[in-house]
This record gives sequence, C-alpha cells and structure tokens, in this order.
Amino acid sequence: MVWPLPPGATADWPDLAAIRVVQYGSGDELLIPGPRKTLTGMCWLWPPEEDRPYVDPAMLRRAVETLIGPLDEVAAKGEVCRYCNAVTADVVLVAWGHQDSGPGWSWYACKPCFHARGSKEATA
Repeated sequence: MVWPLPPGATADWPDLAAIRVVQYGSGDELLIPGPRKTLTGMCWLWPPEEDRPYVDPAMLRRAVETLIGPLDEVAAKGEVCRYCNAVTADVVLVAWGHQDSGPGWSWYACKPCFHARGSKEATA
C-alpha cells in the first residue's frame, strides 16, 4: 500500500526498514495508478483529491501505532508477525514474492504462530 504524505512529513519518524516500510523521498520514482484509478491491476482504494492530495501524517502514524505499537519501539524490535501482529526479532519467513515495481514482499510469523499452524505455511 502507498500512503502519499507531504514532503518532509516523516522526517522525525524512525527508520522503519526493519518492518518493511519504505519511505520514498524527493527524486524517488514510484509507479502509481493514474486518475482513472487503475494501472495494470493496480488501483486506488481512495484516490487523492485535488484539494487534498496527501494523507494526514499524524493520523496515519496514530493508525499504524494502534496496530503495531509505538514506531520508535517497533523499529528497534524486528519483524511483524503476519498472524498476530506481534513485533519480534524471533521470526520465521513463511512466504515471499517478487514485484515488477519496487521491492518484493516477505511475510514472517513469530515462533508461537508458526508452530501453532503446524509449520505448514507454503512459500512462493
């Protein structure tokens, strides 16, 4: 998912690469759907509006922290479990994939969730 934010809006956010959040900046290229909402399988859930092209950064941060906890703590802990949303460094890679644009994706499970599912998650 892509959340367009005003330039510099995440300057005081921690580096979230450990939890697979990519922060694009000025000069970075990003493939996005056009105004008609679609681009080869990609679509806007809520397209930007002319008078409101960006997501409110404070609102986005509150929403993310509601799901995974304070960003300052999460960035230092490791990966997010695909099943229970716990953040831990003790994870198992359960699936991965490649994308035509941008980085690929990886899904991780904490050890309790991995073992509770019988260690049978398929990888791609």
